[in-house]
Amino acid sequence: MTYELSENLQREARRPHGGRWLELWEIELDASSTALLKLAVVNHSAPVTFASVTYHPFPVVRGPIEWNSEGNLPRTTLSLDNRRRSLAHYLEQGHGFQDRVVTMRLVHEDWLALATDRFVMDWIVAGATLTHETIQFELEARAFRSSQLPHDRFMRDRCPWQFRSEECGYEPDATAGANFRTCAKTLDECVERGDDEVARGLPRLHPMQYGGFPALPRRVR
Repeated sequence: MTYELSENLQREARRPHGGRWLELWEIELDASSTALLKLAVVNHSAPVTFASVTYHPFPVVRGPIEWNSEGNLPRTTLSLDNRRRSLAHYLEQGHGFQDRVVTMRLVHEDWLALATDRFVMDWIVAGATLTHETIQFELEARAFRSSQLPHDRFMRDRCPWQFRSEECGYEPDATAGANFRTCAKTLDECVERGDDEVARGLPRLHPMQYGGFPALPRRVR
């Protein structure tokens, strides 16, 4: 697994407003032959080519990524449109896709040229449910116990810096301004501290110093 964001993606993730993030999915359909058959899809209006692989438009929806009570076993769901029955026969012939590998690559539409500009998560199909409209996979992390955990967690709505630390950079002034002594570590509060800096005639450091990644898709943590 590649749990780290490249520098380009970190810059995009820090922008409150920016381009589109795309989830590129590769799903093993048939692992019985020497030529491994994979489905490469993206929930987008047009094909997306990344790292020499073309991902085709297809209705696909990912559920929220969840951890157990110890926070160390990620799971999620993946639903694919089945109204055309294009995947049902693979499900029937492949024992419900049990233990098939599913790979998600999170990319940004402005950074598709470099293969390193991606966030990768590998999953194993733990179960599948077939209805007339969808195929839903239950996904769990692949070889999670032997995987290296990320050094950092990329959080959208919360800054990881300790308030008034070197990384934060805010310093109150007891003689002027709002004189903030605490911070809830949200982007809105970071903006307020920047307004206070301007009111005191100081360079505006905030919200540029905000340590969260507000441009990340809301369900990715």
